[in-house]
Amino acid sequence: MASISNVSLSIENGSTANTKKVTVNGTLTFVAGNVGKSYRLVIKLRGEDKAGDNLPDTDSGPDDELFTYTWSNPVRSYKVISVTSAGSQNFSHMRVISAGILDEDSGKVYIGSPAPHSPAFLPRDDEIYATVTLKNPPVPSAVEPTARSSTVIVSGFGV
Repeated sequence: MASISNVSLSIENGSTANTKKVTVNGTLTFVAGNVGKSYRLVIKLRGEDKAGDNLPDTDSGPDDELFTYTWSNPVRSYKVISVTSAGSQNFSHMRVISAGILDEDSGKVYIGSPAPHSPAFLPRDDEIYATVTLKNPPVPSAVEPTARSSTVIVSGFGV
């Protein structure tokens, strides 16, 4: 059975203040029974909500789906992976996206002391992780291999 491992997520500043360079890396491993088959590689970015987070009132509670990687020719939400041999292959996919998309906990949070000190209002921190799934059309498997990265906590992206 195909498997996914070593999934990691990195978020770096983009070329402008309003963009972020988001990279998802990992390893796909295929066995002899996978040779000759094609899979759909799906990568999604999600916002993590944990108990105790200082969530805005408008937050729905469960983890938020923020962004799905797309590939072109034609535009689709997956990359076709054709298995030609058993073994492991590393992958790395980077996208430059709007920083606002990663603002999974919108609004500001109050930091500081009451008067006479000036309070500070800062954007809430955002907790982001990536999921990677291998889908097997046209015969979807009851179990589609899925793995996730560790959560990356970044200073709030916006308001």
